[in-house]
Amino acid sequence: LIGADGAWSRVRTLVSDAKPAYTGISFVETDLHEPDVRHPGPAAMIGGGFFICLGEQRGFLAHRETDGSLHVYTALKSD
Repeated sequence: LIGADGAWSRVRTLVSDAKPAYTGISFVETDLHEPDVRHPGPAAMIGGGFFICLGEQRGFLAHRETDGSLHVYTALKSD
């Protein structure tokens, strides 16, 4: 059974009575277009793969999309 229909999933209720709870982690998504020209440093670091940088209550995750852009997630945890 696969259910990827969000925080208030209809599928989840079929397998568990657990309720979604905010854990204090927020993600911001960013797309960097034409990264090899406009953002050469991050583009070189990520290359054609995936990049993860985790720190104390924060992190970056990035990967290259099929159109060549970089898809970047910034994660922050509140106190």
